[in-house]
Amino acid sequence: MAHLLGAESLHLENPTRVIFDSVTVGLDAEISALDAQTAELESRWLVLTDLLEN
Repeated sequence: MAHLLGAESLHLENPTRVIFDSVTVGLDAEISALDAQTAELESRWLVLTDLLEN
């Protein structure tokens, strides 16, 4: 899978134990597009409610 933003083979440990040894995380384009659409809808909702209140 191709990621819009991501990292592979992340390793995190503290002095007493390993938290994770080899983790891949990523944000793909579909999630990013959905977040942008949600932000646009929220913006439109705020404008609409402001118009209705005034």
